[in-house]
Amino acid sequence: MKEEKQQTVLAIDPIVRGIGFTVFEGASNPIDWGVTNIRINKNYRSLVKVKKLIACYQPNVVVLEETNGSLRQDRIRKLIKSID
Repeated sequence: MKEEKQQTVLAIDPIVRGIGFTVFEGASNPIDWGVTNIRINKNYRSLVKVKKLIACYQPNVVVLEETNGSLRQDRIRKLIKSID
């Protein structure tokens, strides 16, 4: 039987302090996670962090929050759309 390679999933959660992330192999196996605190140029530096995570883990899927109708800060909504 052929062994299927599990997909790598990168979940991104922009937060007021910066950006949170979790990397999964398969549906329920977290392999890395963390929060990066960012004080200056939050959106730019958050995008740099996301690019580094994508380069490092090469995910098959990136999961982001849906922003339509969201009550999140305008800065965070713009960041999510930039990542998308």
